[in-house]
Amino acid sequence: MLASLVIIAHAPEIADGNKGRDPFLKAFGTITLGAFAVDCFFLISGYLVTMSLLRSPSPLSYGRKRFFRLFPGFAVAAALSVFVFAPLAGAAVADVVAGIPTLLRSVIFFQEVNVTNIFIGRPERRLNVSLWTIFYEVVCYFLIFLLANVKIFRLDHLVSLAAAMSMALFVAAPLGEWASPNTVLHISTAWMNRAGNITRLSGYFLVGSLFYQWRNCINYTLIGTIKAFFIMYFALQYRYLVDFGVAIGGGYIMFAFANWATDTVFSRIDRTDISYGMYLYSWPVGALIIWYLPDTSLPAAVSITLVVASGFGWVSWHLIERPMIHGPARWREWAAKVRALIN
Repeated sequence: MLASLVIIAHAPEIADGNKGRDPFLKAFGTITLGAFAVDCFFLISGYLVTMSLLRSPSPLSYGRKRFFRLFPGFAVAAALSVFVFAPLAGAAVADVVAGIPTLLRSVIFFQEVNVTNIFIGRPERRLNVSLWTIFYEVVCYFLIFLLANVKIFRLDHLVSLAAAMSMALFVAAPLGEWASPNTVLHISTAWMNRAGNITRLSGYFLVGSLFYQWRNCINYTLIGTIKAFFIMYFALQYRYLVDFGVAIGGGYIMFAFANWATDTVFSRIDRTDISYGMYLYSWPVGALIIWYLPDTSLPAAVSITLVVASGFGWVSWHLIERPMIHGPARWREWAAKVRALIN
């Protein structure tokens, strides 16, 4: 559902080169629909990754699970973006070859990948914007691991403090503004924007972690969900409240829905987890559809993108993500069988 919201949010940005037609930005003026969906991604990730960490028998086990869940799908999406999507977007062979060093840096450091001379004549000419969030996901993996290994205080107390500090810092001091030439701190806008994204997204991730740690104390009810909706709706209209409102109100709504949907058709659908792949391929698929069908309406472009990106997500899950998630355990089983045969 959230991956679908990202596709809806990307369409006007790809078509116009700006976010002026974003539905959330037009309605509230504080946050885009895409940012809202990404924030909710990090809430869910904080919940699930904290569960993974606390259930892992060792740091190596935790790191191995995180690596095989995140890296293979990302690396394949980055490679396909350069070697398949870029030529479809008009890149020459020389442009693709020149993009290989960028691809290697992207894969090693979880960065957005790009190739020159693509989508010529279009206002938006980036190759795969969706990849930008994965770096911050990795940062959050390390952050929750470090907090869990500070044995002086309870984990939920540390996470509560860190979440509050992260969000307060982002809301009270928009870090991108520090790069202004009129300020004492002459730091590049790119680095300050990265610092701002770290504080904001880690804040959401840590709030999701708290939802997991306090899962037995939180009572999900219909009345509570209605209250959470109005809290979030009110906060969405104010810049200084929007992140707190989405994190707390939006988090409650999502986890209440997940709690209700446990034994419904939704849980059966989610056994085939297309969301990660769907998200990774959403931008280049949408950009190519608008590139080849420029006269198509936005609703039609979004609909086609949803279908095609869902297909990429299904293939990514079955051919890349799922085999790699279960691969290490199978490899250890095979290694044990080989050792037994040798002995």
